[in-house]
Amino acid sequence: MSWTLDQMLRPVVGRIQPALISHENMARILGICRHMPGTLSARVGFECPLGSPEPRADLLVLIRGEGSERETLAGQNLAYPFAPAGGGASTWGRIQSLAAGWLSPGSALERTMSNMWLEFDVDDGSDSELPTEPNVFIGPTEGIDGGSSFGPWLTEDALPVLLGARLSPRARATIEKCVAEQPPGTSVTHVGAMLQRPSSALRLVVSYIKAEDIVPYLARIGWRGSLAAVGAVIQRHFQLPDVLLLDLDVGEEVAVRIGIEGMFSTPYFREPRWPVWLAELERDGLCLPEKRRALAAFNGWMDEVNHRDVWPDALLRASAVLNRRSLSTIFLSLHHIKVVYEPQRPLRAKGYIGAGTQWVRSTANGVSSLEGGTT
Repeated sequence: MSWTLDQMLRPVVGRIQPALISHENMARILGICRHMPGTLSARVGFECPLGSPEPRADLLVLIRGEGSERETLAGQNLAYPFAPAGGGASTWGRIQSLAAGWLSPGSALERTMSNMWLEFDVDDGSDSELPTEPNVFIGPTEGIDGGSSFGPWLTEDALPVLLGARLSPRARATIEKCVAEQPPGTSVTHVGAMLQRPSSALRLVVSYIKAEDIVPYLARIGWRGSLAAVGAVIQRHFQLPDVLLLDLDVGEEVAVRIGIEGMFSTPYFREPRWPVWLAELERDGLCLPEKRRALAAFNGWMDEVNHRDVWPDALLRASAVLNRRSLSTIFLSLHHIKVVYEPQRPLRAKGYIGAGTQWVRSTANGVSSLEGGTT
């Protein structure tokens, strides 16, 4: 396999401070990526605990519907074969079956799925570099809002293949209620199957929810935690971000553990509220000072002109084919922060940083304006 996912990450490694991800943890992440073709994804992310001194992260890999990414995931890219251990009825086998359905022209999945995230819980103590069985997040082409059904494409096509079983009537009813009771302007943008976790609950990501709508929404769906406590968390920690998401674990009932994600509509280097918010989280003990500094440092761009000595050969070859009319870059960004609330446990914050390739037009002076989205 001449082009593997770890090659895209190698220029990025030097930009990640060891306070955030240790050399040992990064070596394990690169080992996992070494077994995945580079055509599988052009964007990866890292989930980093912020209040703990342990410098470790879990790995996130985005697969989009366009290009060769879903073809590679389905194991149908002949130039870059992908056959993870297990297959058949294993978790990886079910993931590849779902990808094959997504790839099928005219299928319900092909019409309604936009992307899929694979989330790897990275175990630094493992002797194996083979990709572990990931959690899977399905992203619909259009978010599932309060006026929508949960969708037969999801309950009849996607989830039974991924889970190896159908949802129970009670679990389906609970999920339907969470969808139906969403405030105006919100939608479920991802549905996660936490295949590496002991719980069989699905993760619903309710996006674009207003801060003042979260507590009433939790009350409507029968959430059993302390509404006052969650209200205090929102008041204390989520007044600055202008985009909020609510993570719910939903099975036959809604779990009391929830996550609230915050982000800004502009990137870190253009958004003065980002460092202010991180400083507030540090003040309240949710983010260590060294991790705040590491998050702030991981933002910007790298390009093949100024970083040629560490640049992936596959991207340099592609640039040469294009006669250097377009040049490859890798963007680095702090995407969002999530605060996890669970009764009788301290609040926990996690930072999510990402890196991905993007092609830009070149000029006589080097890199110029962006050509479009990541590739």
